[in-house]
Amino acid sequence: MKQAGRRARWWRQWALLGAALALAVSPMGGAVALAEAETIFQQLPARFTLTSGIGGWQCILQIEADGAFTGRYWDEDSGDCAAEYPRGTVYLCGFSGQFAEPEMTGPYSCTMKLARLETAGRPGACYLREGTRWVYVQPWGFEEAETFMLYLPGAEMAGLPQGFLDGSFLSTALETMPEGVYGLYNPAGERAFMGYGEEGAGEAALAASAG
Repeated sequence: MKQAGRRARWWRQWALLGAALALAVSPMGGAVALAEAETIFQQLPARFTLTSGIGGWQCILQIEADGAFTGRYWDEDSGDCAAEYPRGTVYLCGFSGQFAEPEMTGPYSCTMKLARLETAGRPGACYLREGTRWVYVQPWGFEEAETFMLYLPGAEMAGLPQGFLDGSFLSTALETMPEGVYGLYNPAGERAFMGYGEEGAGEAALAASAG
């Protein structure tokens, strides 16, 4: 029952986020080397997530087969309240953009430039609704972003940046990136988005890290 309640609350949050953003603007996994850069987007998971593992925030990124992407960031802070907004503050951002064609740097890694990034709502703008303050912010995970690193299943863990490992929740005790697990890393901001191409890949990877 508790799990169902959390799931329902999660979906309510995203429904509210979608409504708020409307005010601003009208897998294949596997530990295999990818031979051609133009096929990489087609083989990625549909969704990547950036989170700290604690707190009520997360940023979700959806990448299309041509490198175009959309995303949403949500951070709910009930402690950031006042008489005008007793239910707290929600920081949010909807965004979209385009990644350039990936360039392979190894059998299980590549780089791709951020070609375009647009946000819904002016960062810093806010409004009040139903006792909550809504604040538009910059897209989380894209701080000073110019080039992203993409790590594929089979990438050697020992060669990955520490900033990525810290944000991925994967352990260097693993020899390679697990089957079905993909990492998208912004080295400028040291932010790691994780994607899972197979059902249960995320839970299996975290269980292996904990062990």
